[in-house]
Amino acid sequence: MSDTNRPNVGNGLLAIHRVLTRGLEITIQYSGTFASAGFPDPQTREGFLLYARNFVDVLHAHHLTEDELAWPGFREKIPDAPYDALIAQHRQMDSLLAEMSAALASLDSGEVESRALSRFNRAARGVQDLWHKHIHAEESLFGPAQVVSVFTPAEHIAMQQAFTRHLSEHAGPPETAVAFVLYNLSPADRAVISAGMPRELTEQLVP
Repeated sequence: MSDTNRPNVGNGLLAIHRVLTRGLEITIQYSGTFASAGFPDPQTREGFLLYARNFVDVLHAHHLTEDELAWPGFREKIPDAPYDALIAQHRQMDSLLAEMSAALASLDSGEVESRALSRFNRAARGVQDLWHKHIHAEESLFGPAQVVSVFTPAEHIAMQQAFTRHLSEHAGPPETAVAFVLYNLSPADRAVISAGMPRELTEQLVP
């Protein structure tokens, strides 16, 4: 990771991608396990479903943040990036996220757990098929080294705060969504992401 003491909105992009990559791996692994073997106890079921719902909500909110804030802000200074293609890939993944969300909702309506979790797992694997190529393109275009000199330090700080605030506003209940994000980060990345969050959120609500 690049120097986190120097303002750089690219660091935030890398950090949230790490959150979502880990979240995707975990939801695929455990949805497959529980589809085959069932949940060992009610607490594990509740914890997995909360984690999975937060993954879906945070990834969708991340796409919204890029489409509604990041790409419009970047177009002026990085005009040649394939924004339309990136947005189209978001739409592909969002349709799969909707399927994942529907599968989770069906668990509450009494659908057989193994069937619902298998549906969830298939859709999550569909996201995975798109995810790594997608974030590689984004990080190649908008990573720390690429954007460090494109924006002023003040612009880097303002954008990171705006992106974090937008993500928090669209990712579901903040006490669980923010906890999901922070839980899936290393301490260094956690410092980058939490820097844009209100202290009452990270120090009081999340704990």
